[in-house]
Parts: sequence; structure tokens; C-alpha cells
Amino acid sequence: MTWNPDFGFDGTTLVYGYGAEVSDTASNKLCWSIMIPAYNPGPALVDAVASAQAATKNRTDVEIVVVDDASTTPVELQQSDGAVQLVNHVENRGAVANFNRSISLARGEFIHLLHADDVVHRGFYESMERGFREHGAALGSCRVERIDAKGRRIGLNRSEADGAGIWVDALRVLAVSNRLPAPGIAVRRSVYERLGVFDVSLNHAADWDMWVRIAAVAPIYYEPEVLAAYRIHEGQHTTSVAASGDNIQQAIEVIDRLSDRVSDPAIANSLQIKALAYSGAYAARAAAQAARNGQPKIAAKQSSMAVRCFMRGARKAALGH
Repeated sequence: MTWNPDFGFDGTTLVYGYGAEVSDTASNKLCWSIMIPAYNPGPALVDAVASAQAATKNRTDVEIVVVDDASTTPVELQQSDGAVQLVNHVENRGAVANFNRSISLARGEFIHLLHADDVVHRGFYESMERGFREHGAALGSCRVERIDAKGRRIGLNRSEADGAGIWVDALRVLAVSNRLPAPGIAVRRSVYERLGVFDVSLNHAADWDMWVRIAAVAPIYYEPEVLAAYRIHEGQHTTSVAASGDNIQQAIEVIDRLSDRVSDPAIANSLQIKALAYSGAYAARAAAQAARNGQPKIAAKQSSMAVRCFMRGARKAALGH
């Protein structure tokens, strides 16, 4: 499939393989749709909204929409939120389905899914626009910092490039591990129209699967400046799935799909082996950490998932497929 950044929408509503619609409501006057999917977001939502407003101050080609997935206490926006729109679901759809709903409501040319507990920094939208308009990228990304519940920096994602531009090795890197935290990602609306939206069956790995799908067919722009922040806290979904092993099981599912994403079977097999080794090592580290924290059930489950990854990778290496 050849990437054409100028492909258009035929004016009808398209339905894709993962059961969600991308509507035909795009407006030529809107450049950005900043969509904030939320469920019981707490006070962090105020920071997310404020950061989006600050990063787009004085712009008239932007919409900011909070999509509340039937929170136990319905989200209410403060008067100071001004032009921020609010959509409240009557019934809870789940996190990934809410991402897809947010995409379907977006009217801008470019879509930024900003999670309700994350933050975007000034300069993000201008950088992503350069990636889209000057480099013809399908997806724009940046380096992301990790912050705690109080907004203090506690870590920093590695930089994937020395300078801004097309990330040449994006597919080979993303096929092995998800290096792109959600707040640092923006996507052309037309890409979702063409490739489809997030797979709701991957409630833990849907974002990784989506970025790989895009990287397999289109250029990815990368900005090494830190232009977004990902919040780490105890209540996150990533904490709960460790006990069931779903985090690694879903990683395996994404890795298995590489044979359909990468056209060269030998390259696909090599990437799968590397990805399984990475996920196995991740599970082993999680098991060791759980053991140190006095969580034997999590330690046992993550250990078993590590073994599963290593054995699966060894079989692929031995068979060559």
C-alpha cells in the first residue's frame, strides 16, 4: 500500500474492521481536534484541559472536547473552561471504545487523543503540524516526560532521534515495543478513515497495535523535544492487568499480527523474535518487582508469561517462521 498524505474522504460514513465509525463531519475550518476521553478522571482533568488551552491559546481553528464515559460522578466542566465542549455517555463503553467514540466526534484535520490525566506542553501542536504539512507524515510523535500525581517529573522517555523529522526506523522499533506514550501522539483524521480505529479487544495494547498499523504503511514524524507528559499513578489500568497477565498476553497478540503487517516474512519473523524477547524480559522484571513488593500472585503470573514469551521466541527462531 502506497502512502498518499492527500487522500480524501468520499463524503460518506465509513465503518471499519474494529466496529467503530469515523463520521463525515470534518470541517475545513478546524485544524485540530483535541479529544479528551475521560472516566472518573479526578482533579487531573483540570490540568489536562488547562494544558490544551494554554498550548492553543489565541487559536480559532481548534476544538477541545471532553468525552465522559459515564463516570460514576458525571464530569462537569468549570466555567473557566470556556469553549471546551463536553459529551457525556449514558452508559460506560470502556476505555478503548471511548477512544473510538472520541475519534468519531472529531471535526478537525488532525486529532490529538489527550488522556484525562496527562498533559500537553506549548509547542506540541506547531511541531506536529510541521510533521504533517512539511514532511507528509501520517502520525506525529514527540518525546514524553513521566510525571507523578502532583505533576512532578519522575522520568523521561528515551529520545528516538537527534533532530525533528521522519523517523526512518519507526516500524522496526515500534514492532518490538511501544515507545510512544499516548499524550505525545497526533494522527491525521484521514488516517483513521483509511486504516480504521482502535481494536476494542486489546484493552491494554490497542494503542501499540494502532501505531504499528500506521507505521507499516505510512511515515512517522518524530520530535525529540519534550512536548507532553504522561502521568504515573496507582490507579492506572496498567497496574491491575499485571495480576491477570493480560498485559503480556495482549502483547503476544500484537506481536503475532506482525506477520500481517510486515510484507517480508523473514523480517517479520526476526521482529517477532525480538519483540517476544523484549516482552519476556519485561514480564521477568515485573515478576521480580512484584516479589520484592510482597505480591506473590502477580510475581507468579508474570513469571509464567515471561516463560511463555521466551519459549515462543525460541520456537520461532528454531523453525524460522
